[in-house]
Parts: sequence; structure tokens; C-alpha cells
Amino acid sequence: MERGAHASAVHRRSDPERRAPHARRTPSATADRAGDPGPAAMSRSMPLAQDRPAVLLTTDLVVLCRHLNLIAEIRTRGYEPVVVLGPETSSDELTRRRADPTHALHDAVEIVHLPDYSFETLLTATTNLGQRVEIGAVLNCGELFVDSAGALAEALGLPGPGGRASRIARNKPLQRLSAPGLAPRWLPLGPGRDPAAADDWQHYPAVLKPVGRMSSSGVRAINSPADLSTALQGYPAGEFLLLEQRVGGPEFSVESLVHDGEVVWADVTAKTTNESTTSYFTETGHVSPAAALNDVGRETLLDANTALLAAMSFGTGMSHAEFRLSDDGGRAVLMEVAARPPPGDAIMRLWQLSSGAAIEPDLVDLALGRRIPPRRTRRRWAQQVYLDHRRGRLRDVLSDEAPVSWITDDDPPRLCAVVVTRSRGEPLGLSTDPIETSPDVTPNAHAVARILDSEPVLTDVAPAGEVVPGMTPNTILISGAPLPWEAYTGGQRRAIVGAAVFEGLAADEATADALLNSGDIVLEPCHDHGAVGSLTGVTTWSMPVVVVRDETQPGHPRTEPTTRRLPLSRRLRVITRPAHSLTLGTRARRNPTHARGTPPPPRPPRSPATQPTPYPAGPKSIR
Repeated sequence: MERGAHASAVHRRSDPERRAPHARRTPSATADRAGDPGPAAMSRSMPLAQDRPAVLLTTDLVVLCRHLNLIAEIRTRGYEPVVVLGPETSSDELTRRRADPTHALHDAVEIVHLPDYSFETLLTATTNLGQRVEIGAVLNCGELFVDSAGALAEALGLPGPGGRASRIARNKPLQRLSAPGLAPRWLPLGPGRDPAAADDWQHYPAVLKPVGRMSSSGVRAINSPADLSTALQGYPAGEFLLLEQRVGGPEFSVESLVHDGEVVWADVTAKTTNESTTSYFTETGHVSPAAALNDVGRETLLDANTALLAAMSFGTGMSHAEFRLSDDGGRAVLMEVAARPPPGDAIMRLWQLSSGAAIEPDLVDLALGRRIPPRRTRRRWAQQVYLDHRRGRLRDVLSDEAPVSWITDDDPPRLCAVVVTRSRGEPLGLSTDPIETSPDVTPNAHAVARILDSEPVLTDVAPAGEVVPGMTPNTILISGAPLPWEAYTGGQRRAIVGAAVFEGLAADEATADALLNSGDIVLEPCHDHGAVGSLTGVTTWSMPVVVVRDETQPGHPRTEPTTRRLPLSRRLRVITRPAHSLTLGTRARRNPTHARGTPPPPRPPRSPATQPTPYPAGPKSIR
């Protein structure tokens, strides 16, 4: 929305005593609404009902689209929804939804689109609503408004988790300080951290996690001081990190509905991750309720959750706390806690499928300060599984067994549905590598992470022309970035000229220089062809290379057709003499029937006895 568009008129109640329980009149703006819109861009399709208080619903479109029935639930209780959206919501996408007459946001809903999630911005927008609407409740859905919405509700005297609980939920160190009996052994590594700050840490294996990120982004397993030193280099210097002792045992989450400090419903969800095959902790699925959890473990988790919420002074709303249950089942160790719905991805939908009852009605009642009735007992297990994917751009998701629902199309999730939480055309990183999804992580961190996770296997030795993608007889691969021929100097230039003569692409140095200058001999970087080179090394069509595959995760795009072609260390020696003559030599055998500069004949198939075998266990390097 354009800032200041659709400026709203001021509507006052004729009867100031007609207020719902907990409703609060916010201060009116000192400037005229139409002339001073503040930081928010607002749009409305029709005036708010003058005899109905409002529920302030703070969220983003990608979250709200999964819980659009909140709007209907608010209306059925005699309140008007005012939807407050943050900057993660696209203005163009919001405009398209509003223009759709069948969409829940089209009819009689006021929308406030904010440029950030700060308390000051939310307060300003709420103040601008003050002359026209009574705020009867504040209901936050999503992580980014937790702190500001919690503070606003507390300041207005409305039900909510509370300012203290909201602040703690947004800060992992505060969670550990508030509930030390549930916390793992931990060490804060603040911004501008001293490289020697963790020298005395002896509690391995450990976990390194950023304080300010979500969805396990940047969380890494650390097994030694060397791992820690390497991993720290991959985080921005100003990022606040936590180093924690790794806790064995499975991970669970406890979802709770709380009324005025009392847990009125809670149950346990089982969580699976990729930690057994990588150094990351990416979530790969959930089961609600936890199917393989015994009664003792369940009670341990529920008791820990109750103690945690009490330590946070949690007031009213929904919480989602993640714990590790120790291998002996005797202790629940806190990983993190959130003070908002939804508890993550489709977990709310899992509980609906499990019990047959939606949670959204309870959320609205709690926000209005109403005590909710007991929820239905669980009748079945519900599970969600995250699909693995390659790098690339998302085009479509197909399923032969269930309908596919795209959140961005507002298709409602259904029983046994496939729900896509990304948009068509959105770039994808590795599903197993959450560090890729963070814009704060340097490219070096990506490279270091993949190197540490790799398991290289030697699969072949062959001429480059047979195995390097896109290789042609007149191509010379270089190890660095592409440059115009006149920019190459020194050993790199002499190596390229020597390679052209060696390969038979030129009769002598002068001819090679002319052909390289004209582009008849093509220079391209190794990395553009799925290969790597060293220093000033060059690779030509007939030079032998080793073919290496990453075996860490079979079926993963890094391990299928993606191989690394490494030139043999003694492939070519170029010796320069004062007269600038070239002495060329190679340790690789050449096919005597194959003329230089032409494709070699096909190689005979390997027999089973000569199939490539992986390196034995040991250091992850090719020597």
C-alpha cells in the first residue's frame, strides 16, 4: 500500500459507556489522520462498525493465510478484526488479496501495514486508530510482533503473555537466566567477541547457535575446539551467539494454552531433524501427539513446561516450548520457547487433525480474557513431513495421493494435504542446510559448512574431455576468474600458452598467443564446469583428471550427478628458460591412436572387479 492511501475518517461513539470487557480507548493522534498517517500505510474497504470493539490482530500475510478463520471467529464474538501486518508482507500481494471479493481480507476489515515490528511503530499506529475504535483485545500470530504486541497489550491492561514473558521468549540467554534449572550448560559469545573467549570451554560435543535467528538457522554441531574455531569464522562479527553443551536424546515441543497464568491445556509433539546425517539441526517433521513417548517422559516434559511458564510469568495465550529429553528420560532440557501462536509450521493443524477441534476459537477467547473449556482428548496421531529438495527455483509441487495447497493461494490445508509454504519462483537453498537461508551469513560460511559435511569418494580417473561438463577440444580451463587474454600475466599466462601447444591447438607460442587473443581457443573457469583447479594450473581436453563424488547424503543433489573433477597433481610441467623456450612434460599416458585436439574414442565399460571403491575411513581429504 502507498503510505497515506485511503485515509480514514474519524468515527466517535455516541455512548462512551458501551465497552466490552477489557476494552481500552487508545489515545487519539495529535495530528489530523488524513494529513499525518504516521509510519503505517492503511486501507479499508468500509468503515468499522461503530458499536463493535476491535481485536488487534498482529501478524504477516504468510502466517494469517494459514489461520484465516481467526477473522470469522473474531466477528462471531461481536468484535471487529483490525489486521496489523509487518514488512514481510508484500504490498503488491496484499493489494491483490484485498481486490479478491472472495478473500477473507476483502470485506469489512481494516488493515494496517507497518514498515517494521518495533513497539514504537506499533504504538503509533494504534494511537492513530484511537479516535475510531476501542481495542478490546490484542492477538499476536507469528514471531516478529511478539515483543511489541506483548508490551502493547500489557500497557493497555489487556490479556496477553505479558511484557516480561514476551521479552524472554524473544531472547535465548534470558530464557536460560529465567529458568536455570532447565537450561543446558551455556556460554554467551557476544558481538565483537574475543577469539579467545571460548578457549576454556571443555564441554564437547557442543552446539553453536545464533541468538537472533529462527527456524534453526545457523545452528551447528561442534565436536572439538578446532570445529569451534572454524565455525566462529563463518558468523558475522556483530552476531550474538550461544555455545551450549549438546544434550543427547530426542527433541520434543510442548504446546500450551494458558489463562491468567494457569495451563488449561498442554500436550507434546515429537520432532525429527537431520542432525544424525549432518552437522545441522533442520526440522524434517513432526508428530502430534508424540507417538513413541511413554507416560513418564510425557509427564517430565509437561512438568518442565509448567515450571518454565511460571518462571517467565506467562499470563494468557499460547506457548510453544522445545525440550530435549535426556537419554534416560529423567530430565527435560530447554532448547527455546515461543510466546505466540502458531507453534511452528502446521503444528496447530496437526492438533486439529488429532483431536477434531480447531485451536483458533480458543485463541480468540483467551485474547478476550475468557476461560476456555477443556479441549477434546486426542483421538489419532497426525504427522507432517518436510520434503527434501535441490537448489534451484520452485516451479510446482505435485502429488498423486493428496491435494496440494499453496499458502500464497489461500488454499485451506485439508486432511492429508500437501502445504507449500514458499511462493512460485522463490529461490531455494538446501533443505538440509538452514545456514543458506540467512542473509546474514557470509559466502565463506556456506563453503566451510559444505566442506565440513562432505565425504569425498574417488570414483574415476579419466581424460577431462570425457567427464567435465561442457568441455570442448578447444577449451582450456583455468583455476581463477575469467579475464580478457591481455590481462593474464606471469606463470598463469605461460601455463595457458604451454597447454595450448601441448594439446596441439597451436604449433608454437606465437600461434597460441594469437588464437587465445582472437578467442579461437576458449578460456573458462573450472568452477563453471563442475571442476576445480589449483593455483595457476590449467586443464585441457586430454589431460587426466580424478572424479570425486560427495557421499554424505545419498539422493541429495550434492551427491547425485554433482562430481568434482580434480586435475592430477603431475598433469603438466611448464619450465621457462631465459630464451623463453618451453619444455613440456606429462606423467599421464596418452592414447597413441588419438590425435591431439580431437575427441578420444569411447572407453570400454568397466568390469565389476574394476568398479571404483570409496576411500577407507579416515581424514576427509583427497591426497
